[in-house]
Amino acid sequence: MSGSATDTIAREVTSMADLAQAIVSLARAAEKRRGARADLVEATDTIAKAIRKELRTGDHVQVEKYPSLMVSYSGAPATPETVTYSAGRVHSGPLKWADVLFRAGKILGLPEDDPDARARMVWSDESGRNCLPAPVEERQAFVHEAEAVVKAFRDLLDAQAQKFDESARTATKLTPR
Repeated sequence: MSGSATDTIAREVTSMADLAQAIVSLARAAEKRRGARADLVEATDTIAKAIRKELRTGDHVQVEKYPSLMVSYSGAPATPETVTYSAGRVHSGPLKWADVLFRAGKILGLPEDDPDARARMVWSDESGRNCLPAPVEERQAFVHEAEAVVKAFRDLLDAQAQKFDESARTATKLTPR
């Protein structure tokens, strides 16, 4: 074999080894991303379930959406966009209802006791409307909004408690003795 042919084969072998190394590196990066995504889903579902546990179906609040726009397209200060969080219920079958937290209509806090829960792509809410689990981008925004969500729901519950307390005092005064 001539020196030129040997050099060409050597370059191809080196190139193939580099390609194999690059594929292995890609596989590691993909696995790392899958693991990080699974951790994000688990963490956000845990937070959502803790919030939902304290709410009644139908409770809802609006908070400033993340990321917030600082300046409008016209150059004037932007009006903050809001996003709605609500406590609801979804089902994937006639007897499998789950309490969840919705962010802009996307589901957070699916049950862990159902191993296929997250694999199902479509759930239905109480009105029969199809609902989807929150994608990664919604979950990332939820992480940044979670503190405001908790505060907004706490304010809602405090206001309701005060209203109920006032109504109870009024009813007590009306009760014959």
